[in-house]
Amino acid sequence: MRSNSSNIRVRFAPSPTGYLHIGGARTALFNWLYARKLGGVFVLRIEDTDIQRSTQESIDAIIDNIRWLGLDWDEGPILQSQRFHAYGGYAERLVREGKAYISEEKKGAKPAVILKRTSDLIVVDDLIHGRVEFDPEVVGDLVLMKSDGTPTYNFACVVDDSEMCITHIIRGDDHLSNTPKQLVLYRALGLTPPQFAHVPLILGPDGSRLSKRHGATAVGQFREEGILPEALVNFLALLGWSPGDNREMMTLEHLVASFSLERVSKKSAVFDAKKLAWLNMQYFKLRPTAEIARMALPYLEEFGVLPEEIPLPRLEAVVRLLGERFRNLRELAEKAHYFFTRTVRIDDTLFEKHLQKENAAAAIREVTGRMRALEEFTPESLEREMRAVIAERGVKAGELIQPVRVAVTGRTETPGIFETMALLGKEAVLARLEDALGRCGKRAAQGENG
Repeated sequence: MRSNSSNIRVRFAPSPTGYLHIGGARTALFNWLYARKLGGVFVLRIEDTDIQRSTQESIDAIIDNIRWLGLDWDEGPILQSQRFHAYGGYAERLVREGKAYISEEKKGAKPAVILKRTSDLIVVDDLIHGRVEFDPEVVGDLVLMKSDGTPTYNFACVVDDSEMCITHIIRGDDHLSNTPKQLVLYRALGLTPPQFAHVPLILGPDGSRLSKRHGATAVGQFREEGILPEALVNFLALLGWSPGDNREMMTLEHLVASFSLERVSKKSAVFDAKKLAWLNMQYFKLRPTAEIARMALPYLEEFGVLPEEIPLPRLEAVVRLLGERFRNLRELAEKAHYFFTRTVRIDDTLFEKHLQKENAAAAIREVTGRMRALEEFTPESLEREMRAVIAERGVKAGELIQPVRVAVTGRTETPGIFETMALLGKEAVLARLEDALGRCGKRAAQGENG
């Protein structure tokens, strides 16, 4: 455990009923930054009191993704399910003191324990939103222990936050409605409540709450796409918080030095996928090409290329050639895999559009012959020969270059075609051009017979 110079104690307390949502990851980050900035303690607590919906798989995934983001914790992970013995004692005490009552016993179920109503105004002095008042009716009769003997969410939170000496609760705006209920419980138990800070929600581009219909929303999904953890952390920090200057790229160290709750906005933040992609590319630039190549290997397998069959120096050359043409590792693999396959698949639509044009096959045949005669297969020699064919035929450059590009790569967009072919190598390029010409011949024969 690290040494701490203050009595600040915060916690991140996810429910393991699903994935780690991007909003939860930002909550974890803000708590972590606050603790690290002030020399406090960051506690990881897993709120798994919902026995039916909580899973070990979710617990493991949440912990793994928090680690992947680079966030460490000083205490935990603490599971609420291992603390059921603690909650019953507090509930019994409230019943003894006349502050709670036991519901009528139902057949086959234990009676529930319910806190008596309060008539006092409930005030939340939020560190972000300021004073927020709640009518006591929003709390009503508050269930503490359910009939199955498990604690309710709000009751378990209060008991745990008290016993764990949590001083600040930093969480999303969606929990603001829970705060008056928890304050009533603190009051009934005679406990001093922590300070609350409710950060703004994350919205989709259409202004509605971020959800699956906006695309990826889980940390694991971004991780699977090949987003770098430092890029995602940087992006999350700027969702509803600003360092107060124009900096956009900030390491964890920079974020710790700059973070404060005073600079957290009251307004909801909008998730900008383009901004995340841009940030990811900036962080790719800081990584050695060899490291990016190694990271891309598992993603190439998704496109039918076995990692053990890929020479790393060649993959590094492909990464350099692609430059800034990829936004994540999956996109890198999608744009690089044809360098490592024996053949390329040409979509029927692309074939018809680019290789079935009048005179396209004849031009490609002439280019193929010139390339076969080359002793040096370099970008310069390839460009020279293709430009010669273009001039002799009196066609626009794109009328020859694009059909060749499609024949060789199966794509309409690649890095410079001459550099691409040189990296593919003479044997692969000639084989693919011959395959395309063979397909053109079959189509022609079919047309004549049809």
